[in-house]
Amino acid sequence: MPLVAHTAWQVMFEVMDAKPGDRIFIGAGSGGVGTVAIQLAKAHGLYVVTSTSTPNVDWVSELGADEVIDYKQQDPAETVRDLDFVFDTMGGDGQGKLYKMLKENGMLVSISTPPNEEEAKQAKARVEYVFMQPTGERMKKIAEAVEKGELKPVVDRIFDLEDTKQAHDYGEEGHAKGKIVIKVK
Repeated sequence: MPLVAHTAWQVMFEVMDAKPGDRIFIGAGSGGVGTVAIQLAKAHGLYVVTSTSTPNVDWVSELGADEVIDYKQQDPAETVRDLDFVFDTMGGDGQGKLYKMLKENGMLVSISTPPNEEEAKQAKARVEYVFMQPTGERMKKIAEAVEKGELKPVVDRIFDLEDTKQAHDYGEEGHAKGKIVIKVK
């Protein structure tokens, strides 16, 4: 919880400086960062659009997303427009098309692939690449969000320590809902 919550908080409330009513796209809504980012964004009054695969659409809606796009059925970058922010959790080759989702002077923040400055300039977008830096003050805010019930841990599966390889293999598949936990007896 601390790693993904620090990441989501730093991106949305420090780098983006998102405010109630802002519209944000959070990529991979059923992933570790996505599940936490959705909850925190909703608790702070943001309008949340996210993407996930077909089996997770209803589940991600229950986390609080206002709009959930099944990326197996349609490309979010081809359907969503006029957002204030795009939280790119996936990076890679598809990052360039995410700019279409932003309104002019909107902001794309990536935690996986540094944004292409030239593409951002052409899209009239602001960009940042974030490598999470933990702080005690942020951890205090995250703990308060958990205590208030605004943020709940999302655990996909729990593996025993001796099954760490299977846990790693499962995580590499890229379809975990939330986090994978290794239990140490």
